[in-house]
Amino acid sequence: MVPYLLVKAIMRELLFLLALPFIVSTVHAGTDSAGVSASAVVREMNLARTNPAAYAAHIEAMRASFHGNVRVLSGKTMVRTKEGVLALDDAIRFLNRTRPLAPLALSSGMCQAATDHCTEQADGRMGHGDVAGRMNRYGRWGLIWGENLSYGKSSARAIVLAQIIDDGLPGRKHRKNIFKCKLATAREDY
Repeated sequence: MVPYLLVKAIMRELLFLLALPFIVSTVHAGTDSAGVSASAVVREMNLARTNPAAYAAHIEAMRASFHGNVRVLSGKTMVRTKEGVLALDDAIRFLNRTRPLAPLALSSGMCQAATDHCTEQADGRMGHGDVAGRMNRYGRWGLIWGENLSYGKSSARAIVLAQIIDDGLPGRKHRKNIFKCKLATAREDY
């Protein structure tokens, strides 16, 4: 079985849950309030997983927008990062060394778990909560799983790049989750 990706929109911010196994879901007709579709995020994740060395070029292109630890976005918006280009360089090295992996697929059970989590966070709370409990309501899952959360990204590429770069997180846990070869897979959706 292939891994699954979970993407779910919540109010005006994007709640990106990367639950291993991965699945995809969004609130209204496949897009969130910022216009990001679940299928776009899956395509972007699959670009990174199936051709990591080529995906490194997207991160390389970001280097020009950095001045020290500050990234200048379109509209001259400035974002202070923790590591600056050091995090980008680390991600580029990682992608250039990584072997291609199988693409992601969807799970209806995990999509329902994503919906539940968005409902739980509709009052503005953030965090993981009971991931295993949510997953187990809608299927029988393997023994290994993980979850990545990302809030406020406005494009599929921004979501995936942020998770791969993992600025300020020395363990690069989000990146590791995305590129795990040995993932728990859905054994059965209810």
